[in-house]
Amino acid sequence: MACRSAAVVLTKDYQPADLMRFPDLPMRMWEEMRLHEANKRLDVGILVAGTTPNSQAAGVGNTEWHVGHPALDCIVSGVYAHIALAADFVLNTGAFLAGFINGFSCIARLVVKNVTGTLSVQAVLGTPMLTAKVVPPSDAAVQAAVTGVIPWIEVGQCRLNRTGDAAVTSALLDLRPIWGVNVGMALDL
Repeated sequence: MACRSAAVVLTKDYQPADLMRFPDLPMRMWEEMRLHEANKRLDVGILVAGTTPNSQAAGVGNTEWHVGHPALDCIVSGVYAHIALAADFVLNTGAFLAGFINGFSCIARLVVKNVTGTLSVQAVLGTPMLTAKVVPPSDAAVQAAVTGVIPWIEVGQCRLNRTGDAAVTSALLDLRPIWGVNVGMALDL
């Protein structure tokens, strides 16, 4: 599998022909192993619905979007941290989620970022779109949201669907990345 973007390194099944195409393949493989050890999620918890129900007030009323995340054990850019469980992590509250109209959905990515050696969880919300066409925020959008060249790993995605004027449903995707993220050292295979 090739690299999704300049920020995420995924695994690839190397073939003998790759040695001809990429003379630096052993170095690339070594870098992938280094990134894997420097950026990963170690816990076994899963994302759950938040303790506050997700809701949408009629029209352009407040959008309440919450998720519960387990205690997270992560390594980001070589720094380990245990992040406490959050039974009600807020993605959006007290305001209308701009563009979130009936028949639209929005995906948020939950990431753990490393800011000068301190790991913390941040939600990056995507743009609401027709439910059939909704996509998560791009890696570039996440990078911009975490401000600059701060390293991060994704730990999950949440999807909120507006199914009526004042009705929403949600879905959760828990991620166990095999390879981590290192902003300056991604491989573009």
